Amino acid sequence: GDRAETMQNDAEQQRSLVPIVAELLAKLVEANDKLPADKEITVFHAQKAPAVSVMDYAERIAKYSSCSYCCFVVGVIYMDRFIRQQRVLQREFRVNSLNVHRLMLSSIMVAAKFF
Repeated sequence: GDRAETMQNDAEQQRSLVPIVAELLAKLVEANDKLPADKEITVFHAQKAPAVSVMDYAERIAKYSSCSYCCFVVGVIYMDRFIRQQRVLQREFRVNSLNVHRLMLSSIMVAAKFF
């Protein structure tokens, strides 16, 4: 009926959140990768950047995690809070190609726990 169709349309619209969030993070990474390397290494930092793009990684999380697409938006909010907290603690932290994948996965999974 109409209700099922409305829910399907909502799901399709929410699906568009994944590439929007991924594009936002990809642009942030591109800008930050041009800056000098982080002085402080965190648990989110990999030794080398993963071969998978931010967009492909986000799509993979969306496909296999079965969490709500809204978790991607809440995940970005959590990332922002984490970065702000690092600044409060006077730690330098920038989202870059070495940490974006782990940071994104962690943030989305935490968002899924509360959503």
